[in-house]
Amino acid sequence: SESASESASESASESASESESLVKETRAYDGLPVFSLPTTVVFPEQVADFYIFESRYKAMIKECLERRRPFLLADPNDDDPEALAVACDVIDVRYEALGESKIVVRGAGRVRVADFSEPDRSEFGLVRARATTLVGDRKGDQDDGERRGASVARLRDQVCQLFLATLGADRAESLTLESLQLFPPDATDDGDSWERFTWALAGKFHPYVDVPTKKLWLATTDTLDRLDLILGTLDAIVQQVKAKKARHRSSS
Repeated sequence: SESASESASESASESASESESLVKETRAYDGLPVFSLPTTVVFPEQVADFYIFESRYKAMIKECLERRRPFLLADPNDDDPEALAVACDVIDVRYEALGESKIVVRGAGRVRVADFSEPDRSEFGLVRARATTLVGDRKGDQDDGERRGASVARLRDQVCQLFLATLGADRAESLTLESLQLFPPDATDDGDSWERFTWALAGKFHPYVDVPTKKLWLATTDTLDRLDLILGTLDAIVQQVKAKKARHRSSS
């Protein structure tokens, strides 16, 4: 009903306002419900939406809203010891026709899961995580400032080349990192601001990279190493665009 939808949205908004505290408390949460989507990656800080129609995931969302806790986006069958789950906060729910729900979530933080439960028949087959530990990036050191500055210069050049290759000189001239809503921190800023920047950058190019690349970015716990990986991927994208345009010109 309309009132139920409004109530869920209000609860979801309250959940989002406590996002930071939810993540900090995840260490104490054995038993977080798991949303199993093996080919889907959501980065910290990224907003994404999903359609929910299975009974187990409807129960999961109800629990997250009522108890103000995240769920984990994870693959219980992934044998990679370096694989990480992402705690996601529900920030909006919209109830649609035929019993479906559209949920909007925000990636809140990375979590390492030691074990998963067996599917629980009493919860329609829902799986839960056990022995979860938050994972963050290592703190930067004094030598990182020069590397950060060089990385941002390289990033600006790559974005400029990408705009030129896809839009042409006239339209690309006024476009910058900032026009993409990407604002690099000062090279001397603390590591947390740089970690958030790399996640914002990863989110911008999320639709254009494959799942193994996304999982590699997610698993990297050194901020500048992740930035280098993203830059390497952007360089490959630029080269692919240039090569495609060159083939088009030669065939026309």
